Amino acid sequence: MASGVVVVDDPSVMERIAQLQDDAVALDMEAYALAAAADLMNTKWMVIKTVQDFADGNKAATEGDIRPFAAYSSAKLLDIILEEIDADDWEKIMKY
Repeated sequence: MASGVVVVDDPSVMERIAQLQDDAVALDMEAYALAAAADLMNTKWMVIKTVQDFADGNKAATEGDIRPFAAYSSAKLLDIILEEIDADDWEKIMKY
């Protein structure tokens, strides 16, 4: 996942990113802010996100229907992770 400071709704931007980083399959704005804040605070962080639009020029037409499910599925994944991983495992995971 690539991340940056602007909302993108132009497929050519993702095409250019894929040319620079061929394994990039997603583009995100919020994770950039989280990473920057965590870095300033010298703390560990993780991002759990669900795709809600494809930056293909149809953002406004598609994200309204998908956004509630994207929020739910991201929160549900975090819930599952928190239920399944004990404190010792978190120490190992967050070490890196």
